[in-house]
Amino acid sequence: MTGSHPGDGLPTGQGPVLIGGFSFAAAVATAATAEKPWTTPFPEALMWVPGLQIRGSTALSPMAELRAEQCVPEGDATRVDRAPQLPSRKPSASRELPPAEQEKDLVGQAVDQIGHGAFEKVVLAREVEVTTDIPFDLPMALERLRRTYPDATVFAVGHGEHTFIGATPEYLVRLSDRNVRALGLAGTAPRGSTARLDTELEKQLTDSAKIRHEHDVVVRMLVNALRPTCARVEAGNGPTVLKLANVQHLATVVEGQDVQPGLGILQFVERLHPTPALGGHPREESLNWLKQRAGPQQHRLPLRGLRHTRSSWRSCVPASAEPTRTNSPLGRT
Repeated sequence: MTGSHPGDGLPTGQGPVLIGGFSFAAAVATAATAEKPWTTPFPEALMWVPGLQIRGSTALSPMAELRAEQCVPEGDATRVDRAPQLPSRKPSASRELPPAEQEKDLVGQAVDQIGHGAFEKVVLAREVEVTTDIPFDLPMALERLRRTYPDATVFAVGHGEHTFIGATPEYLVRLSDRNVRALGLAGTAPRGSTARLDTELEKQLTDSAKIRHEHDVVVRMLVNALRPTCARVEAGNGPTVLKLANVQHLATVVEGQDVQPGLGILQFVERLHPTPALGGHPREESLNWLKQRAGPQQHRLPLRGLRHTRSSWRSCVPASAEPTRTNSPLGRT
């Protein structure tokens, strides 16, 4: 999270960066985790301000080093050399959790619960555990993510011997003065190998009643969550299409104006996280079902800034002596 206060000499968003995150949900012991106890190297909440911060908005922009309360000009800053080559590495072993048959059973249970009105939407996460015979190269992994997803926020948060890394195209919430914005990102299609195929896939995405319903569930939740805190809340007129390197998403910005005095970014995080795009809707009913049936959900919320936060679900936690775990969502509406 980034931020500044009047009188500190820095524009809004250019103060020290607060790094951290929250777990998807509180860890609980259930029948789903009895056979395989799940441990995570990260606590359920972790936040800190790094003593040394180096930042630049683009590869060509001036880079500044931030030490405590002092900004060092570009000429005096430490420079970071990017990896010139990205050799390909293949994992020595990998496995999906839960196994395919168990996953199909969970999907069937979820569909049955939706049919009986237990909840409207739920998101199941699949874990992929990867093992290699050589240490993971974190700088190279980040550089690969940066090149593959130039429009995403690439992050790496270290804690002990473990690092939580990933790339996310979305932000959860942004707070500027007395205006707040949340991004609804739900409904996905692949990119086409040609311009014509890409346009056809985009049309299928925007014309699908099922996908539009999935998207509308997220937008409706964001509007309802922001409404008690703002004088006015508006959602965009229909979703736009956000195109990334390998997928395209339906996206709608929800904006609240005249935020009640005294509310900070963490109060909005509490209201919004996790959105139906990550957990389900209604929140309590879908999350309770996930805890009891699907076991641990490893979605986490990386935070950067006192003004905005980003949510992530495609991520991994590599360690020096343990397999790497990656996660991908399986949305069911």
